[in-house]
Amino acid sequence: MIRAATCDDLPGLLAFCLECDASMPWSAHGLGIDKDTVRELLVRMLLNPDALLSVVEIDGEIAGACVMALHRYHLNRNTVMAIELMWHMRPSFPDGPAKVRWFLRLLDHMRAWARKRGAQVILLSTQHKDASLGRALERRGLRPYEAAFTEVL
Repeated sequence: MIRAATCDDLPGLLAFCLECDASMPWSAHGLGIDKDTVRELLVRMLLNPDALLSVVEIDGEIAGACVMALHRYHLNRNTVMAIELMWHMRPSFPDGPAKVRWFLRLLDHMRAWARKRGAQVILLSTQHKDASLGRALERRGLRPYEAAFTEVL
């Protein structure tokens, strides 16, 4: 089931974020997330009327989450963008068609919310390495936007 997160989900969401972060490449460089900062961000997203924090719940457990926030484009204040800030499935969730289906269902949920709120553009910021997910996103009309390059100094 996909639903909007509630304050009751905070402990599970925090554990979810920490688990996802531990599996990211930057954690190996000591750039992991700060638990208190993440908790604060989750609370701000829950309380923000211009943001939606949604969860994928399977068998009573949080298996995925997405945060999308509305933002006015800085070069044209009439353009409302919905920017995805986090979009992950639990690292232990098995790769394959089921994972892609959950990602797409979560995306559809977020897109519907963004459209209702007047967004004209959706920007997905999380980069997933799953080629089948990338193809599925392109079939839905989303296009690659930019490549990101990073250096840890």
